[in-house]
Amino acid sequence: KENEVLKTELLRAKGSALREASEKYCVEIEELKAQLEREIQAVVKWKQKAKSAEGNLKEMEESVSSSRKEKSSMSKEIAAASRLRRQVRTLVQSNEEKCSEVM
Repeated sequence: KENEVLKTELLRAKGSALREASEKYCVEIEELKAQLEREIQAVVKWKQKAKSAEGNLKEMEESVSSSRKEKSSMSKEIAAASRLRRQVRTLVQSNEEKCSEVM
C-alpha cells in the first residue's frame, strides 16, 4: 500500500513537472514565433529598400547614358562648327586676296 502511495505521488510529481515544462516550452515557442515574425518584417523592409535602390540606380544609369549621348552630340556639333569656321576663314582670305588684286 505504501508503494502505491509512493507511485501515485511520483506520477503526480512527474505530471506536474511535465505540465510546467510544457508551459515553459509553449512560452518559449511563442517568443520564438514573435522573434521570427520581427525578423521576417525586417527582411521585407530590406527587400523594399533594395528594390527602391535598384530603381534609383537604373534611373542614374539612364541619366548617365543620356548625358554621354548629349556630350557626343555636342562634340560632333563643336567639330562641325570648327570646320565651318575654317571654311569661312579660308573664304574670307580668298575674298580679301581677290579684292586686293582688283584694286
